[in-house]
Amino acid sequence: YEVTKSVQTIRGISANKLVPFSYPFGGENDCRNDLSNTFMTAGIDGVFINQFGICNNSTDKYNIPRILVRDLEVNEFGSFVNNLWN
Repeated sequence: YEVTKSVQTIRGISANKLVPFSYPFGGENDCRNDLSNTFMTAGIDGVFINQFGICNNSTDKYNIPRILVRDLEVNEFGSFVNNLWN
């Protein structure tokens, strides 16, 4: 109910009709597999998890990986991003 009602509310007041979901923590033990059908039925457009990975055309839109970035200084952030591709 919470997911469905939230999607309806957001779509009712937002000019942007895309509604993604992001787990607050999103680690392997934080994501609930039983919510996939709920997300699909509610019309969630994508679900972001906090698990390392690189997206491509075959990435499941209900398991989009994201990379955890902590508080980094500007010079540290550049090195962090460069190291992702090496």
